[in-house]
Amino acid sequence: MSPEHEPAPERLVLVSDLHLGAGDERDPFCRDRQFVAFCRHLAGTRPVVPDGRRFAVLGDFLELLDTTAGEEGRLASSATIALARLDRIVRAHPAVFGAMADLVDAGWGLDVVVGNHDVELVRPALQERMTKLLDRGAAHGGRVRFHPWVLHVPGVLYAEHGHQYHDINWFPELVWAAGEDGGAPIEHPLAAHLGGGMAAGAVAVASHFAHRVLGARDPRRRRYRAEALAALAEEVPLSANALRRIDLLPAASTAAMALRLGLEFPRRSHGHAPYLWRAARRVDGVLQEEGAGCSFYAFGHSHIAEKGPLEGADGPVYVNPGTWSRDVRGPLGHASDDEQCTFAVIDCPGRERASATLRSWRHDDGAVAGIDR
Repeated sequence: MSPEHEPAPERLVLVSDLHLGAGDERDPFCRDRQFVAFCRHLAGTRPVVPDGRRFAVLGDFLELLDTTAGEEGRLASSATIALARLDRIVRAHPAVFGAMADLVDAGWGLDVVVGNHDVELVRPALQERMTKLLDRGAAHGGRVRFHPWVLHVPGVLYAEHGHQYHDINWFPELVWAAGEDGGAPIEHPLAAHLGGGMAAGAVAVASHFAHRVLGARDPRRRRYRAEALAALAEEVPLSANALRRIDLLPAASTAAMALRLGLEFPRRSHGHAPYLWRAARRVDGVLQEEGAGCSFYAFGHSHIAEKGPLEGADGPVYVNPGTWSRDVRGPLGHASDDEQCTFAVIDCPGRERASATLRSWRHDDGAVAGIDR
């Protein structure tokens, strides 16, 4: 059955930005016990419809940028190095991978969206290794799915990691980030090389401008938009025209980027990421014009758990499930108890009656707290 004709799942659970690392002092993830308990809780719930539940990680599942060893350097330069880093992460967090495999065994579908810290997951070699880890024996008929850019449940959910709308983390050809066959070296965006800050922001403006102005004339770029996005459209599913229009949304003038870096960064540090809300509105505009509007638009990337209407009270809703990493960014600039271990739940009794809640896993007593705001 094609994705376009699949029935809407009865429940979607969204998490993002786990940043599972190699278990050393730099590892951003330290909540193994809590996350395992959370997965076991989900695995123990009974579905109303068989295969009607999906668990989605909206990017940065793995911390493949900082998982270094020997002379590899910070950025993986080959599939071999990326696989070695994946193996170290699995050894550091075996219970997490086991609990997620238990979810798949219990009938949950598992969707893994590629993020900027684990863009190596566009490589078929890493997807194959991850599938063997998360679907024991691959016996469940494709319950584990990888999404190089977009996760789409028609009429219900449009989701990405969100880094494509953050100029210093933007990939010009995300689906082909590792080449057309997934075996080429990855050209990481500027933020992977620099730690951010004003100097990085200034260089990012120049770099992004060059990619947009010069890259638009690149034959490979034109072929990417013509071929790669057309092929992806059959899997997402959305029209190739919709994907090409969304692919152009991150375009920004030099002045606009400088304005964002100068004005939005202070607000983002206090628990709000305006560029993601704006991106969600623009994506919704494209999909509405294409006759493919959704009830919910979800991004990760910001590490800020948020939920709210994009426009009016009866319109589509923006959702960000936040992070389970150490780097929690709350609405007041710090992490409160309610902003730890956050996730979003979308219930779909029908495409026209779907609802979403933002929640926090209370790991001390196994309770789940609602944190909608």
